[in-house]
Amino acid sequence: MEPLDQLCDACASLYLIREDFIKPPFERGRDENTPVLERTLGVLRRSQKCPLCRLILHTLLKNERGNLPTGDDVQWLLFWGPHNPEYEPSELNEHLFGSGLYANLVSNRHQREYRIELVHDDLESGFLRARKLSQDGVEIQRLRGWISACKNTHGDVHKKSYFRGSRHPSTLQDFRVIDVRQQCLIRLDEEKEYVALSYVWGTKNNVMTKRTNVDGISSEGAFSHVVLPKTIQDAIDLTRELGYLYLWVDSLCIVQDDDKVKLNLIANMDSIYANSTVTIVAASGTDASTGLSGYEKGSRGSTNGLLEIIRPDLQLGILPHFAVELRDSWHATRGWTFQEVALSPRCLVFLNGSVYFSCLDSLWREDVVETPDVEAAGGASTFGIHVMEQPLQQYGALVEPYSERNLTFPSDGLHAFAGVLSALNEHLSNSRLFYGIPAAVFDWGLLWETVGDLTRRPCFPSWSWVGVKSRLLLPSPCGIEVDHNWLLRRTWIDWYIFCLPEAILIPVWDPERDKTQVTKFEEADANRVEDDGSGSDELEEDERGNMSEGDAEDDYEEPCPTYGSPSAASLYGRLDILLPNTWAVNPRDGTSITTYREQLSYPDGTLHFETLSIRLQIDRQFLLDPQGRKCGVLKGSLLPPVSPNPEEHQILILSWASPGTTGGGHVYTKDLDTEYHVSDEAISEGGGADVQWEPLVGEWHAWAYMNVLVVRPTEKSQQQEDIEDILLERVGVGLLHVRVLDQMSEEKLRWRKVWLY
Repeated sequence: MEPLDQLCDACASLYLIREDFIKPPFERGRDENTPVLERTLGVLRRSQKCPLCRLILHTLLKNERGNLPTGDDVQWLLFWGPHNPEYEPSELNEHLFGSGLYANLVSNRHQREYRIELVHDDLESGFLRARKLSQDGVEIQRLRGWISACKNTHGDVHKKSYFRGSRHPSTLQDFRVIDVRQQCLIRLDEEKEYVALSYVWGTKNNVMTKRTNVDGISSEGAFSHVVLPKTIQDAIDLTRELGYLYLWVDSLCIVQDDDKVKLNLIANMDSIYANSTVTIVAASGTDASTGLSGYEKGSRGSTNGLLEIIRPDLQLGILPHFAVELRDSWHATRGWTFQEVALSPRCLVFLNGSVYFSCLDSLWREDVVETPDVEAAGGASTFGIHVMEQPLQQYGALVEPYSERNLTFPSDGLHAFAGVLSALNEHLSNSRLFYGIPAAVFDWGLLWETVGDLTRRPCFPSWSWVGVKSRLLLPSPCGIEVDHNWLLRRTWIDWYIFCLPEAILIPVWDPERDKTQVTKFEEADANRVEDDGSGSDELEEDERGNMSEGDAEDDYEEPCPTYGSPSAASLYGRLDILLPNTWAVNPRDGTSITTYREQLSYPDGTLHFETLSIRLQIDRQFLLDPQGRKCGVLKGSLLPPVSPNPEEHQILILSWASPGTTGGGHVYTKDLDTEYHVSDEAISEGGGADVQWEPLVGEWHAWAYMNVLVVRPTEKSQQQEDIEDILLERVGVGLLHVRVLDQMSEEKLRWRKVWLY
């Protein structure tokens, strides 16, 4: 046995023993904010003969994503903390947690995702204790145990998830799977268990099913004569070892050049992935030739990050942080893979030489002794998919991370998200979706904003989030009462959409046509039976049996806010719409929008509507009033970040800005000129003030602002003479103080018919 490397004097002064890592930090009187060692990067780099210094440097590199400063005088700190931060301590198990050493730069001392902890050579028991992985490949029996334990103990959790109710895909036309024993494609027309595969195609996924070969590869033994990409071949072998007969792989189970069948299956991805017993996730590599990392002998690479033997009875290592490494994987950057893992009830993730099991309830991993009664930090869904009570919150939590994903073909923007939208639809009152935005909350859905760089996808309308590639933020829902009241009383536009090939205008909101359930919450509240003296404030069930507050079950989910039932007085069923005073002298002309034109030639998805239009200058992200004062903000746009001089732009007034639709109006508007601030009295809770005849609650001063859309003519429309016919595109969304409207001349402020693509 080779002699062990010696600790440097500084590390030796810590007098580390095995018990230091077995007991939780608080039992040994350790303060997580007090460093036990503080040195510079220069000293650390020169001390790489010390095994603990090597671990500390590796930890710093992992926490800083490989970008350590080059300067030798940069300081770092070493702290004690819980040994496994990916799991949440509770009162029942906190005393079972061990300790770990966290290394951080002084300038970034809260970056504590990677840590140094005790690693056992061979351990089958212990509370979340780390164990060294075998180089002989994955232990199939362990994987089988994970799936079995989840199926036996987590059934109710998965039934209550947002993808519940998806029908088994065997009911779909031409639903095929790979029979891993007969080595061929078969049609699955019975509700049988199957495994699904999620992987990155890349440029080396050169084996696909087409109309010319589908009959051939449906013959027994066909795949034994074909060289399949390694990821697919590994998945076939693993499915067989797990004891399952069928595997679904998109490139082989969908006839790629049969558009009718292909589009039907794409639209039903929620059924395919939600009903799989488990989805194999090939998270490592950039194409289908990589294989399942860690599956075969010799494919693990460096496991446990880095291992060092400090002394014969003390082996320390750095465990991978699953959520971080998954987020940094190529798989997590691709658009199509998002819904594949989001919709799957269980995932076996092969990532950087290790295997993980993730479901809605648990996170289990090879290199940690699994403990079923402890939750993963932030919830067990390590893919960032959480089940939420508010449908709009759930919608935003899915749209936002998807919007940053990359697609080889931008035109796949909706196809790659179709399964998620299908799964969500039941929770959005079965609302019709127009380019990904629910018709039931269309005003709300238009208020997305971009953060950072953005790229326009011209194949989609600019008004939809699918029309850009960027990081997105959607409005924050405020709860059914506030959001529903906002839709019914704080919006006014009757949206129409141009549809091809019929070349007709139809209302976006038509619940009878689309069989959408109209939420009666606010209507019932507005027409509540007179107080009977009982003090009860509960809603009664309406004649259609819609959910009421009093009938909520244990798995209660808030209903989705919607517009009201259309009537002769209001196409969108709005109630007591509040308009700015300015509009009293600028009323709508009352002309039916559907009779505006007989022959139309606009792109599919063009919106047509009427609203107030103004022209204001924009300087960087600020809207300027006629005197040049900052009266509003632009929240992400297609405009260049810096322009030499403020330029005038057309601005459409969309709606009042509720607390949720501003995304925190008090934050966005703090840099406006004083005239466009709300007084301290108005923004102080319980100050007795009100805004636009509604009692003020907390930060509800946002009612002083309007949601606005900055627009410009599309490139093809810039030469048109008839301003009413010009096709406009979205530039960005923003907030404008309502007081500005009273300062505008008739030349710059008028009611206008708009065509927006």
